[in-house]
This record gives sequence, C-alpha cells and structure tokens, in this order.
Amino acid sequence: MFSILNFNALIGEWKSIERWNFARRPDYVAGSDRNLQVALSIENITTPGASVAVIGAGTIPYLLPDRYAIDILGKADPYIAHQNVRTPMSIVDVPSMRPGHMKWDYAYTFGELKPDVIVSIWEGTNAEAAPYLEKDYVYAVIGEGIKVYLLKDSPNIHWDKVIIK
Repeated sequence: MFSILNFNALIGEWKSIERWNFARRPDYVAGSDRNLQVALSIENITTPGASVAVIGAGTIPYLLPDRYAIDILGKADPYIAHQNVRTPMSIVDVPSMRPGHMKWDYAYTFGELKPDVIVSIWEGTNAEAAPYLEKDYVYAVIGEGIKVYLLKDSPNIHWDKVIIK
C-alpha cells in the first residue's frame, strides 16, 4: 500500500487514490448518465426494430437491445472498418490523434442505411453530413432537451413524442 501511495505522490496524481478509496466519482460517470438519458429517450420515441446511428457504440446500443445500432465510426461495421482513415497520417496532430475515430462514410451510413435516429455526428464533419441531414432528416428534441436527427416520415418514430426544431 505504501508503494501505491508513494508512486501517486511522486507523480502528483491524487485522483487515483481518491478513486481507490471511493472518495472521488469516476471520470466517465457523467457521460454514462447522459448516455442513459439518451437511450431512455430513444426507447420512448421509437418502436422496437428502429435503427439508431451512434458515435459511441457502447452504452446506448447496450441499453437498447431491441433497436438496431449503426456504428458511424465503423468499429462494429465491416464496410466502414475496411475503409482507409479519413485523415492522412502524415498531417495528424499526434497529441490529439484519436485512433479508431478516423473512419466514417456518411454516404453509406446516412445515405444508404438511413437510420431512424442519428444521435450525433463526428466532430468537425458538419459540412460533409449536411447534404444527407438536410435532405432526409429533421432536427428534433427528445426527452429532457436531447437533440437528435430523425428520419423524415419514419414509421419507427412516435412523432407525437418529439419536438421538431
């Protein structure tokens, strides 16, 4: 125990000691809370079998087992997973590089698969997503202020439970 405390003291990292003795809330709890609210809101406004496109293909698909999850970044989609990375590796800013977050294809994901709900799009790709979102989707608020894109005229959405923006 002394070595753990000593090592943490040397690197000035008291957070891990606080977490170890349950005095600090884990870092990812807030994100998990939000994902729970998103999942519950999607469950409320969609029918079983609806498709949901997500950036983080963990919590939301796990909590919605009767909805079909579409992984925008392709870690669970063979088509996108086999694509080349979207940013040439020679110009990637190494400190901000995010392996596993550098592949997407909105023509495929939004244009062909047409998910009923799009939870979010990858940061910095608004212009690339815009043609598909403007043509086939409406921007809506569900639950407690959660903003999503919904496929126009989807029979898998309870339209009376959404607020169109």
